[in-house]
Amino acid sequence: MTDILSSLASWNNILFISLLNSALIFGYIKFNKYNLISASNFFLLSIWICFFVGFVLAFFSNNLLGDYSLSVYQVFITVCLISICLYLYLLVFFAFDVLIPRKRLVLFKIPNSKLFINILSSILFITSVLSIFIYVWKNQGFVLLKSTGYLDRYEANRGLGLITLLIKMYIPAIILFYLLNPTKSKLLFSLLLAIGFGLLSYLAMGGYRQILIMGVASLIFHRVLHKGISFFKIVLYSIIGVASLYYLAMLRYNINVDETRLGLLIGFTQDSLSPFNSFTKIFEYINTTSEYQNFKLFLGHFQIMIPRILWEGKPELILNSGNYYTQHVINYESNLTISPTLAGELYLMRGFWSLFIGFGLIAVMNVFLERIVIYYKESNIKSIVQNTFFLVVIFNAFWLVREGLEVYIYRMLRMYVLFWVFIVLTYFIYFIFKKDNN
Repeated sequence: MTDILSSLASWNNILFISLLNSALIFGYIKFNKYNLISASNFFLLSIWICFFVGFVLAFFSNNLLGDYSLSVYQVFITVCLISICLYLYLLVFFAFDVLIPRKRLVLFKIPNSKLFINILSSILFITSVLSIFIYVWKNQGFVLLKSTGYLDRYEANRGLGLITLLIKMYIPAIILFYLLNPTKSKLLFSLLLAIGFGLLSYLAMGGYRQILIMGVASLIFHRVLHKGISFFKIVLYSIIGVASLYYLAMLRYNINVDETRLGLLIGFTQDSLSPFNSFTKIFEYINTTSEYQNFKLFLGHFQIMIPRILWEGKPELILNSGNYYTQHVINYESNLTISPTLAGELYLMRGFWSLFIGFGLIAVMNVFLERIVIYYKESNIKSIVQNTFFLVVIFNAFWLVREGLEVYIYRMLRMYVLFWVFIVLTYFIYFIFKKDNN
């Protein structure tokens, strides 16, 4: 088998398989019954960005720069495994999507009142503003302006995990504000507000580009779903977004622009969007050492939720798949966590079995997520909160593919619980207003 694979391994075959699977993904997204903005379609786009775009970049890096770090055989094995995972996912998703009835799953129950939505939006927005103020006050200034590297920013973030999470609440606040009356003028104002607060949070925390991207992209995606934006504008906004992403990354990591521009572009894209080589290194590490982690790293990640008040000896760095990959697979001793990718995380558990079963289970999970999104096609008051939650959470599909399943589940649960905390608080204030009016 190894001899056959070795004979087939070539950069041209890698490019061909990558382009073929890219066409399959976009063809499926174009012609399936779900809208572009759906859990499954966004997951497929994330697979395309994280893996198949990376394979194409590796092809150009090898042929134009001649200095790619992995061998052609290593990349070929990786593209074959990811292709099998893609086909398995599509097969399982299609089968369960047909078998499971399309019944609406309701996540939140709220009164049919604009007053309730306005109160909820205001609480979220005020929480975000206060959290930014506390973060800046705690660190005695904006972290980005006074730090020199990633480790400085990591130190600034220590002990402020909850505050960091609450800063992001401006995103659902702005979405709620917009969805209550989605006009073009309100969209423009909401976009400016999202960009302003995104940049402010970036300055305050010294990073987290995804917060800025999520706020802006959520609003744009709503317009895409309701056909309120042209294809030309989508392309234009995408180019502006990618350019901004690169600029912020260069600003954060103090990159010298005198470096080879093509190499810089390819390197940034692979590190930020397409780290498929993490899966390649994990694949070789497991095949060499057979040190399967089973569920140890997966379950260990959820120790993050235990506050230090209850766990005095809580380690500074919880050992999850990302930290294990960083410190044990590539032997990089640092507080920096390098993404293992979904495929890498699953392969760490139990090799091929956990890899293929994992992609099958994610397909089933996305079938149920689509049942939640049924609400999204409505625009009444009761559906607004669920629509907002969906717009915020859908972007975690990218971090599911890039960071792994443990990070995805943790973020989903955390956001869901937070939403309910704010909804309960809103109920108290709402009933006080109602009582005073009566």
